Amino acid sequence: MAQHIGVIDSDEWLGLIRSSPRDVPVVAQSFRGISFKSTFEPVVLGCSDGLDYIVKAPKNAELKRAVCNEQVIGRLAATLSAPVPAAKVVQIPQVLVDAHPELAGIPAGPAHGSIYLPNTSKIRQGIKHANMPANRERFALLAILYGLAGVAVEHQFFYEDETQLVWSFDHGHFFLGGPNWTIATLAAGRPATADKRIVNGCALTPQELHGAARHLDDLTVESIAQAVASPDDAWGLSDPERVALAQHFGTRMNRLRG
Repeated sequence: MAQHIGVIDSDEWLGLIRSSPRDVPVVAQSFRGISFKSTFEPVVLGCSDGLDYIVKAPKNAELKRAVCNEQVIGRLAATLSAPVPAAKVVQIPQVLVDAHPELAGIPAGPAHGSIYLPNTSKIRQGIKHANMPANRERFALLAILYGLAGVAVEHQFFYEDETQLVWSFDHGHFFLGGPNWTIATLAAGRPATADKRIVNGCALTPQELHGAARHLDDLTVESIAQAVASPDDAWGLSDPERVALAQHFGTRMNRLRG
């Protein structure tokens, strides 16, 4: 059974966050192509770890907040085994930007990256293939992940071409207020329940949700602290905001577990 997160006070959270190990950013080395049209204008970049990433570079203050959300949700999803591509900080060198006209307007520096899945649908979709047993488990995990966040403004699902397995992308507008969330809006979030849109759209049973909620036992104070520590300092997430996020997740996790 995971530690009851509610007993951790602000100073303890701050100490955990500041001492959390951070991944060394991967370095973008090659331009692979345009991902899809959106506010971020995400691109596919080959990186120093030998993998390709969909990369979103924060071009303004609002987008800096959005990539913070993306990083944090991606890290929590990994701990919960939810179907979200792995998140990394990708360092974009100025020399790469200068070498490719397609990257004009993209700032060099740290950006949000998620593992590129080339064999998935290229258009955002709604809930589909929900009767597949594997997808029912995946949707149940996403319902818990979205409930942990509190507010999921966008439900954007993609499906593998051959298997039709579901993946969740684009989490920049999670939390009450989206990229413009504040400590006050976090505190005013909705009750901690599994995401109703997913639950109702898939007709998930209490037993399926209970099975998914067991993955919350994998969340520890250390893994939550590491998740909220993951956004790069250049994106402007303050220590009080990181602490508020950690407290937000801890409180909601306890309630989702019952």
